[in-house]
Amino acid sequence: MASGLPQEPALSRVKRAPLRRWLFAAGSVLVVAAAVLAYLWTRPAALPKVSNYVQLTQDGQRKQLVGTDGSRVYLRGETGGGYTLSQVSISGGEPVRIPMPSGAMYPLSVSPDGSELLAMDVQSPTAETGPLWSIPILGGSPRRLGYIVGGYGAWSPDGQRLVYINGSDLFLARSDGTESHKLISAAGRASAPAWSPDGSDLRFTSQVDKTGAESLWEVSAQGTNLHALLTGWHDPPAECCGKWTADGRYFVFFSQGQIWALPETGGFLRKSSGTPVQLTSSPFGLSGPLPSKDGKKLFVGGRTYRGELVHYDTKVGRFSPFFSGISAEFVGFSKDGQWIAYVAYPEGALWRSKADGSERLQLTYSPLRPVLPRWSPDGKEIVFYSFVSGKGGRIFVVSAEGGTP
Repeated sequence: MASGLPQEPALSRVKRAPLRRWLFAAGSVLVVAAAVLAYLWTRPAALPKVSNYVQLTQDGQRKQLVGTDGSRVYLRGETGGGYTLSQVSISGGEPVRIPMPSGAMYPLSVSPDGSELLAMDVQSPTAETGPLWSIPILGGSPRRLGYIVGGYGAWSPDGQRLVYINGSDLFLARSDGTESHKLISAAGRASAPAWSPDGSDLRFTSQVDKTGAESLWEVSAQGTNLHALLTGWHDPPAECCGKWTADGRYFVFFSQGQIWALPETGGFLRKSSGTPVQLTSSPFGLSGPLPSKDGKKLFVGGRTYRGELVHYDTKVGRFSPFFSGISAEFVGFSKDGQWIAYVAYPEGALWRSKADGSERLQLTYSPLRPVLPRWSPDGKEIVFYSFVSGKGGRIFVVSAEGGTP
């Protein structure tokens, strides 16, 4: 009877063989594709780099970045009578002063379309907040923005909303200052608010008055999910004043005199490292990063310091170079007059040497910035004062032969 069974099962096995091979091949392709996707997802995004530096201004005047309209950068300055606003081409040149309604108007930021300036009316020399105004940059009448009062502020990317800060409180209002309401209260004194490119989130700097420690914080535009941005990155924290790049891929800020970029997303199929990348290693102290509108440039403020050590010569009645006119400050002599201690300017390191300049030795290094060095009576130690970020001012002592303060 077995020989009389139908032959369909054998035929079915023959037909399923190509199907199994196809399924195996498809499965192999899926495994390879999954491996490729995993690699693309887990590899870090390309790190941003600074390829060139161009000095935009040469006038030597102290100034701060306010904003850009794409072709010009706006700068805030100070005079004996108040504040000034000037503009310079993004390719550099001589700053051109822009008339302001009053020297009491303190420029804060520029509107997204570059047509208006947000300014605070400083009503007394010690005021940290004041009424906020909108001032047309290319001419027109300034207007008071409702009854809001603040010390910092910025319009949203679509120009419809305004965030402003009064002390530790962040407020949100319509762009004309109406419908204002409190968003959140920060843990410390708040400053430098910045909008995400899509207008969904806000970041700001919070400073602890007692220690001076600064940290970056984030909150949604609805006032939810308030949290510190870089917890544990520096202890104590020392980050300030950031802004998103136009494409939202990076958040740039400054810390310890240099500019950093925090990757926001890795892009399509790329994983963000979530760790700040140092963009600059400048000998100058840098601050206030401002990304360009096209995302190809980064404007920053930089300071150059120069000094000359001099003494007053009573015989000729004028100041003359002292100690070869080196760039130093806070000079202290040993009791026998054979040794000198001084702080290099602007580096801020404590040095000692003989009074003729020989046998120089550096005694301290960053982050300490000594002031008022004084020799012990036996000439073996030097005591000095230094402000330590996050810990306040302290007195230190270091051996004249070097070592740990």
